[in-house]
Amino acid sequence: FTQPGFIEQSKLFVPVYLDGDQPKAQMWVEKLGVLGYPTMVVLDSSEIEIVRVSGGMNLAAYEDVLETALSVTQPMDELLASLDGREDVSLGDCQRLAYHGWSIDSAYSDSAQDVGTKLLSASERCPAEVPIVRARLAIVAASLLAPASARELEERGELGPEMWQALEAVYDISLIPEQADPNALVILSAPPEFHAVSKRYSETEGVDVTTPWIESLARFAQDPQNTSFTRLFAIGGRISLLGGGEAGDDIPEADITDAREAVARFLEDEGAGYGRSALLVPAVFTLTSIGDNEAAQSLLLKEMKHSKAPYYHMTSLAQLKEDAGDTAQALDWYEKAYNESRGRETRLEWGSAYARACIRLDPKDKDRILVA
Repeated sequence: FTQPGFIEQSKLFVPVYLDGDQPKAQMWVEKLGVLGYPTMVVLDSSEIEIVRVSGGMNLAAYEDVLETALSVTQPMDELLASLDGREDVSLGDCQRLAYHGWSIDSAYSDSAQDVGTKLLSASERCPAEVPIVRARLAIVAASLLAPASARELEERGELGPEMWQALEAVYDISLIPEQADPNALVILSAPPEFHAVSKRYSETEGVDVTTPWIESLARFAQDPQNTSFTRLFAIGGRISLLGGGEAGDDIPEADITDAREAVARFLEDEGAGYGRSALLVPAVFTLTSIGDNEAAQSLLLKEMKHSKAPYYHMTSLAQLKEDAGDTAQALDWYEKAYNESRGRETRLEWGSAYARACIRLDPKDKDRILVA
């Protein structure tokens, strides 16, 4: 975070940086219900959560969220409860609801559909002068509603009115670049079920729900105001949408070449250090999106030699092997990642991941499961 605005605003808080690999860090991960990195949680002096956001946002959005947090005293669960009886939702509350990291907040894992319903309604009551916030809120609502709606679609063959309303809103947003582009990555973070229900909406309404987002992601990737991390994710996401979710399928050769060159360019511009390590995540995502798993593996193996925490890269290699159906290699890399992990809490996390992989991939190998 090098933006002057963010740096100035952060001085109004007591910033605490927690490295998930450090001693006792996992205790705070569990206490705060963090499901992924990076996560920024704003707490008041009583340790009551005010707002939670994940990585992947436009840097300017972080400033808006911090500004809102300065004037907030109402916990998120109280804010959600208050939405039912309100005719209008204030700008500050809309920003909190739109930028909250719902997918990384374990407190709402079991009530995602109810939260999605509330957010969809709130998006229509937010101030008209903040269309980007309203749009983000509608997209987030659709993402939260999608899993239950996909099950309903499979069981009953139709979508409920709330899901349909949300999908209609998302489609309308996709046609307005000023609203779609700042929220392009929100579409990429949507669960797989979102794309399943979107397909039904597209077939029924006779509209193309994918191309507008492909174009939006292209514009996002070209915008220097966005971070290298998010721009490279947008490139990989665009490729994924071009291929219909199937790596390398039906993707124009020119787009594959551009994506491969973008990975090399962004990594070269980043140089060494933490920034480069973080950039490996979207780099691998982009390479696998174009179907070049070999290049993704080569990149991870190369970077692993210079990494202070190679077990992260080993886990990524294990996931690539698992996706490719190579169970033996996947388990070997999960095991290596566990053996290389350092620190009690980190070893516990990586050991749990290894044990789950053993049960998932080779449940008959009881000896290996017991050792894990």
